[in-house]
Amino acid sequence: MLFNIDLRLYYATDEGLMTQEFIFPSYKAKRQLRLYATPGGFFDVVYDKNFIKSAGICQSLILDVFFLDYFL
Repeated sequence: MLFNIDLRLYYATDEGLMTQEFIFPSYKAKRQLRLYATPGGFFDVVYDKNFIKSAGICQSLILDVFFLDYFL
């Protein structure tokens, strides 16, 4: 609420994948954060499908630079 971000939390139960939304009233344009709560109590960010390909390319570049800088 402080950062003007709505939260959507996904979690798994015996019935399947469930969601809980925390929508805060605001007058500004909002962003939404989506998290998946694992059964072990950890959180992971949920991204749109079109973002995953771009993120994979960025991760590949970062790993290449890291490998070249530290191992060669």
